[in-house]
Amino acid sequence: FILVIVVNLINASIGIVVVGIYMLTTLIVMSYVIYVSTINGYKPAYILLFTLLLMFPGGITYYARTVGLIDPSWFSDNVLYLTTSIEAMVLSFALVYRIKLLNQDVERHQQMAITAQSNLSRSLLKAADNERGAIARELHDSFGQGLLVVKNMVSRLAQSEPQQQVINQLRELISDTRNMARNMYPQQVEALGFSTALKTMLSETIPPSGLELKLEFDDVGSLIGKEAELHLYRIAQESASNIVKHAKAQEVHAFLTVEENSVMLRICDDGIGLQKGSARSMGILNMRERAAIVGASFEIRAVVPNGTEVTVKLPIK
Repeated sequence: FILVIVVNLINASIGIVVVGIYMLTTLIVMSYVIYVSTINGYKPAYILLFTLLLMFPGGITYYARTVGLIDPSWFSDNVLYLTTSIEAMVLSFALVYRIKLLNQDVERHQQMAITAQSNLSRSLLKAADNERGAIARELHDSFGQGLLVVKNMVSRLAQSEPQQQVINQLRELISDTRNMARNMYPQQVEALGFSTALKTMLSETIPPSGLELKLEFDDVGSLIGKEAELHLYRIAQESASNIVKHAKAQEVHAFLTVEENSVMLRICDDGIGLQKGSARSMGILNMRERAAIVGASFEIRAVVPNGTEVTVKLPIK
């Protein structure tokens, strides 16, 4: 339109021809572009279509005024400038709308990336749990039983001090193997029930390290599924391990409570609290991911004046 206005100011008759050619060319090109964009679901095409329709009344009025089909007036003399201004405003709105669509695309792709990363983490955790279960069964059923057979064979031999040392060593190996199998895959959850198995694990982990342990447990029964039991057990196991290794605590207080619509696991210590960067450690990230897998909320925070609190809240379905 700027080109048309410039040409019109120089020579009105040439301006008429330029307007006609421009309008015809624009109609063909833009109609095709808008048609293709519309059938492909490109929403800004509707704004371009409106702009195209807006352009023609101004061009036709200007042409009619020039050839004498309508009387001169302020509107007919300035219609080209008016429609050009309105067209520029509409195209500005189209540009803003386009930027909005681009931002939505970026957000959608970011969400897709987050979802893909979460799915990958879940798959890795599931694969790791399955592999741990297989190794734990192998340790218990094959290696552990083999050690037990050797111990029994040695026990039947004549007693002597060296042989007794061998028996003691085998007894320790059997105990270590069973503990390793239990830590790798908590089969006691199925054997003892979730609440009892959790108490047993905490009692076998925390007091032997010289820490005082207080337990306040409700019997959750069958309120949560097997998958949720496994992940909550792993979260508690990781939390207990972190306390023993890093917290420098004197006392640990663990709660398993049934609320109106949820089961809450909370483990508190009176140690040195969260250290800088510890919230991004692999162990805490795994706990957070395990909670997300079963739809539970996860929070780890420093306790005033000192200590750390891990809270997992699982909705009851």
